[in-house]
Amino acid sequence: MFKFSEETQTIKVYDYSAITGELIGQSDAMIAPNTGLPARCTDSKPPKAKSGYVSVFTDGVWSAVADYRGTVIYSTVTGQPMTITALGELPENSTEVAPFTRFDRWDGRAWVKDEEAERIQFIQDGEVRKKELMQQAVLQIDTLQDAIDLEMASDEEKAQIMVWKKYRVLLNRLNMSSAPDIDWPQVPA
Repeated sequence: MFKFSEETQTIKVYDYSAITGELIGQSDAMIAPNTGLPARCTDSKPPKAKSGYVSVFTDGVWSAVADYRGTVIYSTVTGQPMTITALGELPENSTEVAPFTRFDRWDGRAWVKDEEAERIQFIQDGEVRKKELMQQAVLQIDTLQDAIDLEMASDEEKAQIMVWKKYRVLLNRLNMSSAPDIDWPQVPA
């Protein structure tokens, strides 16, 4: 415990961070007569912190605080990764275990695949692809139909419009409920 002195004294001090309070080192401090300790240090010896913890000086007392800084954890709500940047225990609703797929859900102990969410996503992806392919078919058919209507169509274009119309009908008949196992019709050349 530090005591004022009328003599110059050299004592061992333990320096701590002004931001986190964590121990950053020890040094010998020369204390002038009738003065106190330099800022952000104490002569109180910190306990040896066990692995994964750091010694933190707060309100005149050393304590061991968990240090996960730099650790990537995952939200058990969203599955999204985040990197720990502050001292302390892991945040609530987090785990150090990464989900295996984007369809995994936390069951309180482990990630489990949400088969229904995956099925719904496959159906939605199929509907998007079907819509894109239908738009492509409509554009081709409209362009070919314009050539026919204007009596500018070649024999090849007249044949192509039938191929594209058949393709559009086949696309329209696709049932996305069996996604991802869809037998997509071949896009006309």
